[in-house]
Amino acid sequence: MNELDEHLDLVDIDDKPIRTIRRGDRRNVSEGFFRSSDLFILRHDKILVPTRTLNTMIAPGGYDFSAGCHVSAGETYLEAIIRETYEELQVTVKNKDLTLIAKTVFESIGYIQSLYLFRLDRDIEIHPDKLELASVEWMRIDELLHAIDSGHPAKSNLKPSLKRLEAYLATD
Repeated sequence: MNELDEHLDLVDIDDKPIRTIRRGDRRNVSEGFFRSSDLFILRHDKILVPTRTLNTMIAPGGYDFSAGCHVSAGETYLEAIIRETYEELQVTVKNKDLTLIAKTVFESIGYIQSLYLFRLDRDIEIHPDKLELASVEWMRIDELLHAIDSGHPAKSNLKPSLKRLEAYLATD
């Protein structure tokens, strides 16, 4: 199926479905929110940071979450991030591997995000989807924030999500 034909739930501020629409029609919607599920993969003190290809619609050439996606209609946040982590990186994760860090409403971009953390205690093989990801690298959070502040392109909700990750790790 074409990505633009994927069906997404449009939800209210309480994350309750309003209706289902085609992903390709999302720009024509003025009410409600879409759902996204995003993941940081942490190994020691570094997170896995993909750089998007130049042909992506959102943040071309920009930094991205370790994995992230729209949540399809009828899908849970967890199901979505488990699916997408495998699709984007060929990395298998299970519910028990993931910790929910935050659930955030980004009103300016019309999304409700569930943000997860996957801690690694070992090296794993990562095989990025070359259609979406130009490269991946391991970076400390402060290095990534500095690069974004210095003008490197990134998804608009990446920086506030990194701040949430920092705050979570500081209390963990």
